[in-house]
Amino acid sequence: MERRQVLSACPLGFAASNILSTHAANGAVAMATSGPTGYVPAQIRHAYGFDSVSFVGSPANGAGTTIAIVDAYDNPNIASDLRQFNLQFGLPNSTFTQVNQTGGSVMPAADKGWASEIALDVEWAHAIAPAASILLVEAKSNSMSDLMAAVNYARNQPGVVAISMSWGGSEFSGETTYDSYFTTPPGHAGVAFFASSGDTGAPVSYPAASPNVMSIGGTSLSLSSGNYSSESGWSGSGGGISAYESQPSYQNGTVTQSTTRRATPDVAYDSDPSTGFAVYDSYNNGTASPWSQFGGTSAAAPQWAALTAIVDQGRAIAGLGSLDGPKQLLPAIYKVAASDFHDVIRGTSTGSPSYSAVVGYDLVTGRGTPIVNLLVADLAVWGAFSTPTTAPTVPTSFIGTGISATQISLAWGASTGADGYRLYRISGSADTFIASYSATTTAATVGSLTAGTTYSFRLDAYNSVGTASATTQGATLAVASITAPVNVTAKVLTKTSVQLSWTASTGANGYYVLWSNGTTTKQLASVNSRTTSVNITGLKAGSTNLFAVKAYDATSSATSSWVSLVQPAALQAPQGVSLTLVSATAGFLTWVASVDARGYQIYAIDGRGRTASASVGAGTTSVSVSGLQAGSSYKFCVVAVGEDESVSSDWISVVVSGTATATNGSAQPPTGSKAGCQAMAAAFASLNSLSQPRR
Repeated sequence: MERRQVLSACPLGFAASNILSTHAANGAVAMATSGPTGYVPAQIRHAYGFDSVSFVGSPANGAGTTIAIVDAYDNPNIASDLRQFNLQFGLPNSTFTQVNQTGGSVMPAADKGWASEIALDVEWAHAIAPAASILLVEAKSNSMSDLMAAVNYARNQPGVVAISMSWGGSEFSGETTYDSYFTTPPGHAGVAFFASSGDTGAPVSYPAASPNVMSIGGTSLSLSSGNYSSESGWSGSGGGISAYESQPSYQNGTVTQSTTRRATPDVAYDSDPSTGFAVYDSYNNGTASPWSQFGGTSAAAPQWAALTAIVDQGRAIAGLGSLDGPKQLLPAIYKVAASDFHDVIRGTSTGSPSYSAVVGYDLVTGRGTPIVNLLVADLAVWGAFSTPTTAPTVPTSFIGTGISATQISLAWGASTGADGYRLYRISGSADTFIASYSATTTAATVGSLTAGTTYSFRLDAYNSVGTASATTQGATLAVASITAPVNVTAKVLTKTSVQLSWTASTGANGYYVLWSNGTTTKQLASVNSRTTSVNITGLKAGSTNLFAVKAYDATSSATSSWVSLVQPAALQAPQGVSLTLVSATAGFLTWVASVDARGYQIYAIDGRGRTASASVGAGTTSVSVSGLQAGSSYKFCVVAVGEDESVSSDWISVVVSGTATATNGSAQPPTGSKAGCQAMAAAFASLNSLSQPRR
């Protein structure tokens, strides 16, 4: 695949230039493409465990919080690009606000490199916390003074709980005087600050070196069958020992590389451009091939900010305040259990000096990358309980019983002193995390198991002091009497419907048809054993959908492999509708073709309310208009007609005079809406002013 350098290397030597650069896509990234390349939101949310978190039945999506993104210069397309990003991946629209560094509406000059940074930061903060509001604050330049002014504005805005800063420069004497910018203003709810650690290894960059900021390093993330497989430290991950910042107390006892100076990064996240993220960037790429694949620790900072917005959503539900960065979040990150993180122990960074990822804290990946369902559970209640002085006791009477061919029921006696429980399945020498439970839970059911197999489980009772484990004896499931459906295929019927077919399972009493968008799974239909094909309607045009079929009998069930299908995009309204007059009584109505249109319907209204219409084929984008009268006004619109849908252009208004010209605009006909154009498909009077189409 052809690749290119998109943004300048970072850092740029801040001390000499007083200029900071982005930390995005340092290295090679994919050329612009018509469709997404790289990891997509559902893959990242599943890999790190975002899709395994909920709060008392509410989705963990950042609702009620605001994430501030601070970048330099302007991306004039970001609002529309975010909408296209959401459409591609089935995400809800965000409450999005774009202001300059003082909160005004006059945006700074645009810049191609920073526009890409803005697209990456905004789209992926929203991808991880889709219900959080996004506040984009654009500094008028990438100077330290302008970026700090933007940070200062962002931290003072109501509702802001996390501020992402995907930029930095070399350390400099006097940097400590800027550290106060990264604190919660008096009277404001807690605010946490996140900075990318840099993309060229050591030495340390600022503001990631500030002890008030969470520094985010980089990894290379590998998936296997859509699940988390492994990570290694990314070669570009910034980190090292600060030359000017003293070691904060929260690093004492965990960081061994220095006992006097601040060490970075604190944590890490996927950042390697080769395992990077799909970004919609029409400012640089246009709309025909708008997609790029971005990496860099820039990608990591906004996603950690989004993770913290989710934490603060859970804290609000629990009646707790949002986390203050240096006073609460950073100390908590260093005190929560090591099992809350993927400890990345492979990989070496570039730079001078070069560092290697090792067991425990290191100068490439910090404490590691988040196991989100565990980390959020701990941070969402951080500070709500008194600090224990001893580890919890071992859960008693931990037993497992097979209750069906695919389920095991687990029960245990409560542990004294536990803040909660974590359940793992024992698989040889590896233990696979299944779920976490509150301290009051003493039973659970594990499903989606394989019939005829013996399973063992480990239950960890934990608090901030330590962990106590109990292990079940093997529980064997009954042999299933049914096989999973095979040859499951999905075929597009229309832009909003598909046909799902499969080969029958011997002995099945019936089938359940399952749907998923990668984060949510639903049962769409239940059919009898004689049915092996169903039509599914109500899908969203342009969406990606997953389907599976579950066969069941009286005692067991078995589910097929999932199949994926992308629906065709929705029909677009005709664009560029205009009338060119060649005389006071005639002209040509033209428009830009709509992809997938089967034909067009043209409607006209004169000043006395009389109407006319004409139908033309898909290859036609112009019709001649005659019979106009000098001194009269007219309205025209064009409807694209598809296989199972139609969509209308805006109306244009025309005033005819002796030397008449056409005026295009959004003036509406007497019906009062664009939909009125399509509603007049019947009962037209004989104005007869539309002639045969021109090609």
